[in-house]
Amino acid sequence: MLKETGQVVSVEGEFATVSVVRQSSCGSCSAKAGCGVQALSKVVGQKARTATFQVINSANAKVGEHVVIAIPDATLVKGSAMVYIMPLVFMILFAIATKTLATGMQLMDLLTVIGGVTGFIIGLGLVRYFSERMGRQQTFQPVAIRKQIMVHVDESTQST
Repeated sequence: MLKETGQVVSVEGEFATVSVVRQSSCGSCSAKAGCGVQALSKVVGQKARTATFQVINSANAKVGEHVVIAIPDATLVKGSAMVYIMPLVFMILFAIATKTLATGMQLMDLLTVIGGVTGFIIGLGLVRYFSERMGRQQTFQPVAIRKQIMVHVDESTQST
């Protein structure tokens, strides 16, 4: 399961709206010592960005509390496969179909490219359609699985 900690902004019935600070995964990557992204982020500087979204509030958290949010691995894999693979498959299928239909015609290559771009756009539209349908299903919703106790340490009072 993919887990992240967020703060409850509002509660409505069995759902909670949670604000999560998006972080780079560079801190947990095993290749961070030789990674160009890590070096670039140090030069450019990382800005904290927040995302707010709705989760199933199975932890019965209240506004202001921190919760651990979980998304099942299978959901993540299905969503990623759909987002990345579907547009590419449609692009390739439409390009092949267009090339087959346009064989011997002038501008066959241009028509093939247009067919591929059309297939890619149709694939993106299908991704949007299916993601909206899947987003309404409870099995694809992120879940607040437990409350998280946040400990704040004042660094100015600590001695080394």
